[in-house]
Amino acid sequence: MVRSVIVKGATLKYVKSIRVHFSPWQNNVHSARLFLMYVSSKSMAESNPNCLVSGVVKHNTSAPIVHIGFEDGKQLLFKSSKLTLHEMLQKFVSWTDKRTKSTEEAS
Repeated sequence: MVRSVIVKGATLKYVKSIRVHFSPWQNNVHSARLFLMYVSSKSMAESNPNCLVSGVVKHNTSAPIVHIGFEDGKQLLFKSSKLTLHEMLQKFVSWTDKRTKSTEEAS
């Protein structure tokens, strides 16, 4: 029940770019790939058509990284090898909620 609420709260409204770096031959990239699939979905893309979402395939043993840049210049970085999709989405939603609240207060 809690997980569906977190997923429903996700939006790209204040996100400028998302880059997911991973090596597909590593065992610890599952959550990074799921995050990329989630933010690349049609419903997420419709929340901000100007957001650039990209996957960067590495050919080395580097850890998977999710880099999120917001329109206000803030950045969120996940070293996702030991994180679940749920943990990343929960933190992502909390960051986008902060931007929503600060924008509403400024208006």
